[in-house]
Amino acid sequence: MKILFGLSSFYPEHTAGTENYVLNLAKELEKYNIEVSVTFPSAGKQIKNYTYEGIKVYPFFVPLKLSTKELNGLDNVTGIKDFSEILDEIKPTIFHLHSLSRSFHAEHIKIAKQKGIKTVFTGHLGSTFCVNGDIQIFQQHTCNAFVQKQKCLACFIKKNKKYNILISKTLAIIINLLIRTPLKNKFPAFNIVKYKLFQHQLLKKYSDSNIAIAPWLQKAFELNNFSKINIVNQGINSKFLTTKHKTQNNVPLNLIFIGRTHPDKGIHILMEAINEYKKYFNLIIITLPFKDEMQYYEKIKSSYFLLGYNNWYENISQAEVSEKLNSADVLVLPSTKNEAAPLVILEAFAKKVPVIGSDYVAIPDMVKHNFNGLIFNNGDVNSLKEQLQRIIDEPDLISKLSENIEIPRTFEDVAIDMLKIYQKLL
Repeated sequence: MKILFGLSSFYPEHTAGTENYVLNLAKELEKYNIEVSVTFPSAGKQIKNYTYEGIKVYPFFVPLKLSTKELNGLDNVTGIKDFSEILDEIKPTIFHLHSLSRSFHAEHIKIAKQKGIKTVFTGHLGSTFCVNGDIQIFQQHTCNAFVQKQKCLACFIKKNKKYNILISKTLAIIINLLIRTPLKNKFPAFNIVKYKLFQHQLLKKYSDSNIAIAPWLQKAFELNNFSKINIVNQGINSKFLTTKHKTQNNVPLNLIFIGRTHPDKGIHILMEAINEYKKYFNLIIITLPFKDEMQYYEKIKSSYFLLGYNNWYENISQAEVSEKLNSADVLVLPSTKNEAAPLVILEAFAKKVPVIGSDYVAIPDMVKHNFNGLIFNNGDVNSLKEQLQRIIDEPDLISKLSENIEIPRTFEDVAIDMLKIYQKLL
């Protein structure tokens, strides 16, 4: 069996949850003598094939900026020829796509399927279903992730054009009528929902298995009338495993944030909330600068040190992250969007570290309020403050939450589940 994984980016060019998932899964599958390789679109760079931690990687070139027409299905997909040649060179038994992004999507699944290769798709992000990527309807409350032309276009207009809801809904009706005519090429950006639905049609036709890594994603697949759905719940690297319960006997308590310095991760919400609790908490930050958000990064980093903290870490290894988690009392995950099944929650749970998380769609799947963690209202600083205050006021709370945490699955478990799916397809 030869598996080719496809995703939007890969190590060492980019480091995030999907890259981490693919790398860990690839290493586990290799233990079963399966040949695993990775391909990704390299935006604006000609990168030769290389090996990363024993995994063969095949980048293919795409322009740094794609045209609006291409992004919305009105022009040919760039990079398809190079991708096709990679398939011909590797001759994988299975092509497994982990992305539905600007330059790697269901049309690549179609190419693989037409070559007689078995195909699998895993949805990792809200953008699998949401044109805005945040699974929020009009930026007011959580959406059910059902893709519908008029509703989704109105939501897209509201967020990107800053119109009120009534105007956005009216424009969506008008534009939906226009894009059914030859005038559609005059409004390329507004074909975004139509193209999303076209991507779904391709997946339904050409993907042999659609995999959800969390219960809410499974529901979203079902709601959008996908078939051949398999649930393979998220797992962690086994190096994070421990069984030590946390107790609340040290002050200040160690709060830890792990994630990219990006507005979607909500770190600004944490910084504002913790300002008046500095004497109770020591804040540990483990992060990566995000190249498109350097102004935000500089602002957050400056604010952190102005608060008098001195535990800011960048670009550290998984082993070092594991060590830092050992000393943490609580993980704070204030993400406002773009979380599907956060690995960092499972990594904290492996250390018996409770989690304070926002109520954004994926997080309550894993963090149960007053059981293994605490939940606050998405984007609400005062709601987060209330949970921090509870930790201060209830000295045994961390211990109680820690005792309720179940040891999570590992990537060994994920690989076994995935291998069963692969074998069934063959």
